This record gives sequence, structure tokens and C-alpha cells, in this order.
Amino acid sequence: MPMPRSTAAPIKFSPDAAIALKSLAQTDDGKFILDWVVKAVCQTYEESFHPDNQYATAYALGRRSVGRTIVQHINSDLSKLKET
Repeated sequence: MPMPRSTAAPIKFSPDAAIALKSLAQTDDGKFILDWVVKAVCQTYEESFHPDNQYATAYALGRRSVGRTIVQHINSDLSKLKET
């Protein structure tokens, strides 16, 4: 029986998700929505530390993690992936 994935474990890289995100990023609407999600919703490039509230810090880091995963997938070089 496989062990359940820890909620603290990083999201595994998905070539299929990378292809879909790269395709989305090639359209004007896709660029707009990805920019909005990564910058505004996930606040990927904002400070995550809230000195007076550990819960706000944890929440901000979770949002940022999602944004970083999206950016990682968009910026990935799919030609370097090995066939399995």
C-alpha cells in the first residue's frame, strides 16, 4: 500500500502541466491570466514573512509556493526531459 503524500512535500514536476501552461502562455489572454495569477493571486514575488503572525506567514508561503510551481513549469526546458 503506497504511503500518502505529505502535504508539506513539494509538487512533482509534470511534463503535461508544463506543456499546457506553455501553450496557455502563448496567447494574449493566457499571458494576462498567468501574470495575474502568479503576481496578484499567488503574490509570488512579494515578501511572505509577517513578523507578528505566523499563520499569515504560512498562508503567504503556501500561495507563493503555488506561484513558484507555475513559473517553474512555464520556464522548464522540455527538451531536456528523458523518455521513460
